[in-house]
Amino acid sequence: MIAMRALLLRWILLSVAVWGAATALPDRMVALDAAWEAGLAAAVIGLLNALVRPVLFIFKLVTFPISLLTLGLFGIVVSFVMNMIVFWGVGQWLPGFRVHGIAGAAAGAAIMSAINAVLMMLAPGARRNRAR
Repeated sequence: MIAMRALLLRWILLSVAVWGAATALPDRMVALDAAWEAGLAAAVIGLLNALVRPVLFIFKLVTFPISLLTLGLFGIVVSFVMNMIVFWGVGQWLPGFRVHGIAGAAAGAAIMSAINAVLMMLAPGARRNRAR
């Protein structure tokens, strides 16, 4: 029950982050027809991130020497590019959520990630408890 509540809270926070990214950017970059579509987009983004994360982990293992040389900055770039691809893909798939071009995907993914990170820090029950 606690895990379900935490999952619901993370989904709500990601929905707010998607809505924040869509409202912070002009409609020529990211457009959202209705606020409820931010929740749908957040659900699809969360599902795709859950599916892409194992692939990303394998890719990070392969690129470990580059990450070691760049002191981990390459890992941040890889994670950002994956978030950007997922953000753009959801914008192409959902009819009420549109992402226009690479600049819209990059800006939207960056703003969404920043808002989500701040909200996850502020919400006490949203973070995963890794001590178990």
